[in-house]
Order: sequence, then structure tokens, then C-alpha cells
Amino acid sequence: MNPGGHPETLQARQVGNLNARRSGVHSERCLAEVAQPFLDEIAQSPHIEPGDKYAAEQAARLIAIVTLADADLFRRGLTNRAGEPRSLLAYRLRASSQLERYLVQLGMTPHSRRALKPQGSIAERLSQLYAERDTDGAETGGGE
Repeated sequence: MNPGGHPETLQARQVGNLNARRSGVHSERCLAEVAQPFLDEIAQSPHIEPGDKYAAEQAARLIAIVTLADADLFRRGLTNRAGEPRSLLAYRLRASSQLERYLVQLGMTPHSRRALKPQGSIAERLSQLYAERDTDGAETGGGE
């Protein structure tokens, strides 16, 4: 404590004070708050299992980082005063790249979900297509 200060005006740390927060990407509290709805959404996916908990938490955290970074970059701009790209932009791009890998691993992209579906043989698929064609032809009068 400053011996020359005024003890009656000193205040203890203010719990919940967000005055110094900029983007929130380095705040555990902000990240947890923003990530929770995303984690809930990921957890509701039918193919997510309890063993995927860590990957789902990391994906939600990365979504929160990207979301908070995007909001700050939109609000304060992509460049600093010197006209150089802000460090937050590079951080956001790294987080986005990591997020993509987690989403693929969790089957949360269209391509990765297709890989999760059981694939039949080519012969089975051809016979299914022929059956559909024959059914369509019979309904329309056989094309005669």
C-alpha cells in the first residue's frame, strides 16, 4: 500500500469488473460465458459421445475466441495505428484453423458427417438407383 495514499479512498478489487476488457479472448470468464451455448449445441448432436467431451469443449472455446475476436475486429478495425494488421487478427486466424480441425474430428462439417454415415457397396447403390428409376417409370406410365 502507498504510505502517502488515502486509505479511505482505496477500494478492494471489484469483482466482476470488465472495464479493462478489450476483446475478451484472453478472459476465461468471457470465454466460458460465450462458449457455453456452443458447447450445448455440439453436445446435442446425435453422433457426439461422452468420450468426445474434451474435443467438444475445445471446439466451443475456439468458437468463442473466433466470435469475440470477430466482434472486436469489426468494432476496432483490422489494423493498428501504424496501419499494420492487429495481433488479434493473427490470433483469430490461428484459432479458426484449429477450430476447423476440431469440427472435422467431431463430424460437425458436411464432409465429415458424410464420412460418418455407413457406406454400402457400389452394387447396392446401383440396385437402389435402378429400383427408384423403375418405380418412377411405373408411376408415370412407363414412358409409353
